[in-house]
Amino acid sequence: MRKTTQQTRRLLTIVSLLASFWFTAFIKIRGRSEEIDKKRAVLLRRHIEQLGSVFVKFGQFLSIHPIFLPPLYSAELFYLLESVPAFATEDVVKMFEEEFSQHPEALFESFTREPLAAASFGQVHEAILKSGKKVAVKVQRPQIEQIVAQDIFLMKLLVKMVDILPLGPNKFSDMVKEFELWTKEELDYVTEAQLTEEYATFVNRKRRTQIFAPKVYKKYSTKRILTTEFIEGVTISKILLALRNNDKKFLEELKRMGFSQKELALQITNESLKQIYLQGFFHGDPHPANIIFTNDARLAYIDFGICGRLTKNERIIALRYARFFWLQDWENAFDEILQLCDTSRIKNIQQFKRDFIKLFSTRSDNQPRKGSSQFRASNFIHLMLQLLQKHNAVLPINTMLYYRTVLVIRNVSFFLYPEMEAKEVIQGLKHISILNVVAELPSLFTKEKRMKQLARLINFFEKEIIS
Repeated sequence: MRKTTQQTRRLLTIVSLLASFWFTAFIKIRGRSEEIDKKRAVLLRRHIEQLGSVFVKFGQFLSIHPIFLPPLYSAELFYLLESVPAFATEDVVKMFEEEFSQHPEALFESFTREPLAAASFGQVHEAILKSGKKVAVKVQRPQIEQIVAQDIFLMKLLVKMVDILPLGPNKFSDMVKEFELWTKEELDYVTEAQLTEEYATFVNRKRRTQIFAPKVYKKYSTKRILTTEFIEGVTISKILLALRNNDKKFLEELKRMGFSQKELALQITNESLKQIYLQGFFHGDPHPANIIFTNDARLAYIDFGICGRLTKNERIIALRYARFFWLQDWENAFDEILQLCDTSRIKNIQQFKRDFIKLFSTRSDNQPRKGSSQFRASNFIHLMLQLLQKHNAVLPINTMLYYRTVLVIRNVSFFLYPEMEAKEVIQGLKHISILNVVAELPSLFTKEKRMKQLARLINFFEKEIIS
């Protein structure tokens, strides 16, 4: 009975705030312009902040989700990433007592009770191990699992009513289900520790010392507390804010650390391409607060609460799509994207193809020569996903995570380096394509397959000569 009463009160609070937002944004504020839409976006962010940690996390999810909100709203919700209040010190101590049966000061040589940063589901404290090693300790918010379960249950009730409206095949219910899976993974720090170590093993094996993940200290980690190597540096989110606000003092300090907007943008882009297309295992939530520019000018990826995986087949198709897309070969790009979708509900594939080619060829007509355009005027990934929605082409969750990750990285990179050209991206894709082929050569050229592959190669060149 008590639980039902709490849920009812919470539902009334949510509905009341949503109604307040709708009335203020669309009744009191009238008209259509970029300035007015900006005001509405700010109102949306403020109302989400009032709803608390789960809705703040959902707002973060929306800020990097390319289908349901216009880019202006998504950009404003980005500011939710750094605006979550910390929770009480006594709750931190209580969490340690429940997980380790002792106070944090007894477990560590020293423990700073004032948090360094707070997020929707937890906050980070600085500590020193008995060995003298400096570490970052992430502590989960008290009762967050129950709070998340309640709020997601209420979200599901609300979106059922929204999904009655004819808004396309990508329903809000599907998005809430994806969010639910995301939050379950983020609430299990044991899983996050395993994913962090998996990523660290990969980068160490590849000897890419400029990119790394923090070391995990399992002895001091549980399902609700995670202890990792302390990373000295600045989050990319703080760098983006400094650039946006033209904080000259902060930017000068960054330059002394070896910061270059262009080099950082290319490094983030190329690293993400390698994660996705070579490894098939990638950071699934690479928002700017989860990437740190370190004091020695390296990049550290943190918070591996959600990661994406692509099969070998999916990686190759996605890579081919990306290559054709950046080369503006729209026909071949369409053929590849079609292979990544559930096409069972598409009514007219030929019309879909015509719309796809028309959309992108029209928008690229005013760009410089083929292969060197800057693609910065429009959000091409956003447009593509909207077109998929229009024609009832549904992307599976793992593929949607891939596109959302690409979208986030694209936005971060282009904000850092607006002059980034397609040829710079294409160069990275070509390099990865070659590495993929080289990696598969031993299996491709076994004794049994050698003649078959040679025949295919000859056929290919003969077709090129004839055409």
